[in-house]
Amino acid sequence: MLYWLAKVTKDARERASRKLVHVGASADMDQSSVSRFEKAAAWPRDPDRLVRAYAHDLDSDSIELWEEAVRQWRASLSSDEQRIAAQADLEQLLEEQAGRRRDEQQRRRGKGGGAQGAGGGQP
Repeated sequence: MLYWLAKVTKDARERASRKLVHVGASADMDQSSVSRFEKAAAWPRDPDRLVRAYAHDLDSDSIELWEEAVRQWRASLSSDEQRIAAQADLEQLLEEQAGRRRDEQQRRRGKGGGAQGAGGGQP
């Protein structure tokens, strides 16, 4: 994923005719750290902060940069890898959905249980 995120952010920076030093200043990082990231040589300590700096410098949205990197990464996968990645996404979605259902059920039980407890039982 590092390769794709670095590629997307570097391409966007170059299209906007911005320099590494501009992104570095926005991220409060030195130019060499930004360069290592763009070469996909090393993850920055805080990738979100760096991507936000690119977005800020490019007058863009950081989530769009992340989404484009994921899109390009997925497009690079073989059909088997795409199927496995899609299955993993589906499993995560189902887990999140089950978690929301559990939370909703607990919330409903909490409302019902609170009303009974407040009544003090039988008169």
